[in-house]
Formats: sequence, C-alpha cells, structure tokens
Amino acid sequence: MADKKQLWKTTNDKKMFKSNLKNLCVFTFVIRSVLELHKNRHAGKKPHACTHCGKTFLAKAGLERHVAAMHSDATPYKCDECGKEFRVKDNIKKHMKIHQEPKHVCSVSCLE
Repeated sequence: MADKKQLWKTTNDKKMFKSNLKNLCVFTFVIRSVLELHKNRHAGKKPHACTHCGKTFLAKAGLERHVAAMHSDATPYKCDECGKEFRVKDNIKKHMKIHQEPKHVCSVSCLE
C-alpha cells in the first residue's frame, strides 16, 4: 500500500487523492503473521478449508472452532450445575447465565 506522501506525489487531482486516502488501511502490526492474516482479510482470502463440509476460514483457529462445534461428537465442557455437556467453551459460558440470579428487573407494571 502506498503511504500518504506517495499518493500525493503521484496524484495531482485532489478529489482522487482524497478518495484514495479513504481506502488506506491504518492498522499496524508487530507480528508479521498477524499482518498476513490482515492482508488476507482485505483480499477476501480464506485459506483454511474444512475437510468435512468445505467451509473456509481466514485463520486456522476459526477452522478448529468450526470442526469442534459442527463435526465432532466430543463434549469436553460440562455444566457443574446441571450436567449439560457442550462441544464449545463459548456455549457453556452462555449457558451458565441461566443459573445466575437476574441482574436487571423490569419495574414497569404490565397488569393494566
């Protein structure tokens, strides 16, 4: 990607310069592999494909979560309160909220 100075030098038309400037990405990265993932996102590349269904993912971690959630019978997460089992950690986190006391109660009367 060109920086602002390069764009200004190569573009005499101010409107064109401003439109190109809007398209510049300003993210910076310390780790090169994270930069490569980010570039893939810009390019629409999803190089990691599921061997079961063909769905593609930007990152290997996304593919691994998908396989665990959709194509695995393993249920490594178990609720201590009710014993329900889950394939994905995020799902048990959501589930645990049903065992909590309500934090927000509606004070509007519905009995009119």
